[in-house]
Amino acid sequence: MIKSKVSLEFIPYEALRGLPLREQVKYIIAKTKENKILVFDSKLTAEEEAKLISETMKNIGPKFSGIEISSLSKEDKRLGEAIKDWIFKILTGKNRGTSIIGPAKIIKQIKRNPESISIAMK
Repeated sequence: MIKSKVSLEFIPYEALRGLPLREQVKYIIAKTKENKILVFDSKLTAEEEAKLISETMKNIGPKFSGIEISSLSKEDKRLGEAIKDWIFKILTGKNRGTSIIGPAKIIKQIKRNPESISIAMK
């Protein structure tokens, strides 16, 4: 059995921010097809995740079994935290948090708790 090479790629949100959503999704799917696990320094929006999942389903086939995705952000939604989130979004254009996306054929399980994400790989 030939093992595939896996790499971890850290991508700043700014690298994709100027692209239309369709191109962002295309980029992410292409990278995961190359056995790359992507780590973004921003939490994907609900719209971005929905589009990514929708387009991934269209690409599933014998060589691509889909993606695993998980996002981590502070779940505390008290007024003070909500204001910090809003200010951060206004100043940086991104959501506070981290998103991890990888190929389903490599990622066996992603466990998320309030403080961290752990990835078990095949």
